Order: sequence, then structure tokens, then C-alpha cells
Amino acid sequence: MAPIMIGTQGKMAFLHLLIVLLVPLLANSSEDTSELRRWCFYTNWAQYRSNEMRFLPDDIDATLCTHISYAFANIVNNNLVAFEWNDENSKWSKGMYARVNELKINNKNLKTMLAVGGWNMGSLPFTHVISSKDNRKKFIENVITFLRIHNFDGLDICWIFPTKRGSQSGDKEKFGNLLKEMKDAFKKESKEKELLLGIVVGSKKSLIDEAYDIDAINKAVDVISIMSYDYYSPQDSEYAMHPSALYSGNSTNEDEYERNVNFTAHYWNSLGVPKKKINIGIPFYGRSFRTGSHTPEKGVKEGLPSFGKGNGGIYTKDKGFLAYYETCLLEKKSVFMEDRGVPFIAVDNDWIGYENIESVKLKANFALQNNYGGLMFWTLDLDDFKGICNGGEKYPLLTAANSVVNKDQSTKENTKDSS
Repeated sequence: MAPIMIGTQGKMAFLHLLIVLLVPLLANSSEDTSELRRWCFYTNWAQYRSNEMRFLPDDIDATLCTHISYAFANIVNNNLVAFEWNDENSKWSKGMYARVNELKINNKNLKTMLAVGGWNMGSLPFTHVISSKDNRKKFIENVITFLRIHNFDGLDICWIFPTKRGSQSGDKEKFGNLLKEMKDAFKKESKEKELLLGIVVGSKKSLIDEAYDIDAINKAVDVISIMSYDYYSPQDSEYAMHPSALYSGNSTNEDEYERNVNFTAHYWNSLGVPKKKINIGIPFYGRSFRTGSHTPEKGVKEGLPSFGKGNGGIYTKDKGFLAYYETCLLEKKSVFMEDRGVPFIAVDNDWIGYENIESVKLKANFALQNNYGGLMFWTLDLDDFKGICNGGEKYPLLTAANSVVNKDQSTKENTKDSS
């Protein structure tokens, strides 16, 4: 067959069609995708930790983040409201909102988001908001006013989870309507800088299928942050399994095959969500499982029978949970699982699955090599922000992720210069 020749007019028509198809896709997001996002969560309850591990806005190293998401605001009577007593300014003191947003003064490219929801808030306030168009309109108008008053750059919706915990199956469509209507309102309100819309989403395949309107997410949401962690937890798992493994490893079990970062990220993308919209979630904490004594005959490995939560950390004091600054004190006993891309520690009667510098770098490389848009870190206050391990280096996990990103940026610049 002879090749088809396209004349000048045909080429122009094809170029016009290409522009028509691409412009909506490029304009759909008001978020810059030229650099890997580092989406850092700040929690307003970390101020109540005891002694030296109390975390305040002054402890944030904003140079390590492209975005800071402030967790959490609440919803009351279809209105966005502050949760903590000192979130907002008072006659006597500057509020935490203002203190976090002041970080933008010396970090001109930093963006701040206000996160609403979280596990403790549950589904009920969200179900009220989305139940009618009038409720959604009231909420959206209130959100815009609240964000502008407090100088946030956008809203991060952390509904855990749509269609669950008192939410019905029909809420999938209603939540999608909220997202589309909110994005439309953000565009209409925008004068100089359009507000960003982010959502935090689950990682379980069945939940993804049941809870999220993919078409609405593609049309309305700038960034989705995947909670690609807590695949296993000591309170509901029969075996001690890593909570945030990068890969499935050698497992042939279908359930285990789906409980890892690699599967979840690719599954979201396979549904049609562009990779550049996706943040890969990384937890700065570990989960401890009570497994009994670790004898040489028994072997120390993943998959030992679990008898519930192991010991908590000496600072966080929550059974079955340890911040990185607590696990790093035990790292001499760490074992790295190459096929899973994550480490564990066996100590006394506990098996602890956690993240370390090596595993965070692997996940950052995974995001870069697979062209995902960013990384999400839960949370700033759980990294070793005081530098009690690793020779006194502060924020070793966040710094590890940034080192991968900076190396990639440097390589691109060198390649550009030499071309």
C-alpha cells in the first residue's frame, strides 16, 4: 500500500484537531506538573505531644515541601470550621493557620492546602453536605470564603471513606457532583490565582470501585493523594504483614498481590486517572504486631501469626504504632526485604513493619520512573524532625525523598544544557 500523503491544509487541520483535543486536558488542572510534588501533611494535634516531640509550625522545614496540607478542619451544619482552639487567630495569639501560611513568605513557590475530614470525623458530615444541590452550594460558598480569609491555596478533601461508615452507595455519584460543582465555583471565583482541589483516596481495590466517580475526579480534581499504606494493621490482621510494601514480592495470593503501592498506583491509573494527578502516599510511621518470641528455630520473617497490637512508641504512646523517630532507635535490628522494597524490625515479642531512608528513596524513584505526579507524606511530625538518629540529621525521610527529586532535576538540567 502506498503511503498516504498529507498536504499543507491537511497538516493544519490535523494540528488544529490536536490542539482542540489537548488544550482541555492541559487546562483541566491548575496545578504545575513540571516537578515531582512533595505533599506534606501537618497535623494540628501534634502540638499536644509531650516534651521534646511536641510539633509546631516553627518545626516545619518548608524547603522540603512543595505543598503543605493542614489537617484537619471540620464540617458543622454544612460549613467548614476550624477544629482546634488555636487554629484561628485570637486577640491573644496568632493562630496555627496563620503560622503555617507565613511559611510562604520565604518560600515563594510553596502552596498550602486546608484538609477537611479524617478518620475521626467519619462520613456523616460529608453525607449531609452532598445530600442536596442547595447543601453543596452552601458548603462550596463557605469553603471559598474560609480559604480566602485564612490565605490557603486550596481544599484537600479527606473523606474516609465514601460509601462506608454510614455513607450509602448512592453517595459515589453525589460526591462526584460535589467535586464538579466545587471546581466550577473555584474557576468562576478565581481572579488571579485559582484555588486548588485535592482529595485523599483509599487504596483497597473494592473500595476504589465502589466509592469514587472516576469521571468526576478527572474533570474536577487537581491532585489525588493515595493512602498507599495501612494495607495491614495489627488490629485486624491474622498475620504480621508490612503495612506499606512497595511490591507484592513473591506472593501468589490474590489478596496479598493487591495490597501494595505498585498495584494500587497502577490500578488508579488503569481506571483513567492521569499519572500526573497522582501522589504516592508514604507513611512516616510503622505498625507493630505482637507475634511472640523470635527464636532461631521459628525464624524472623514477614507473615508470622499476629496476636494483635504490639508495643507503642515511647513518645507517641499508641499501641501498635511507632513514629519513625521511634523505630530509627531500633534500626540496628532492621531487615530489608528486597522483594517487597521495605524493612522490618523484630524486637522482643513484636514485629514492626516501617519505612526507612532506603525504602523512601525506592518509592521516590518509583514515582519518578513511572511518571507519577508526586509523593504525599503522612506526616511531618512523624519524621525524625529533631535529628535524634542518623547522626543528628533532621527530617531524614523527607530529605531522602528530596535527594531523589533533586538528583532527577539536576540530570534534566544537565541534559538540557548539553543538547
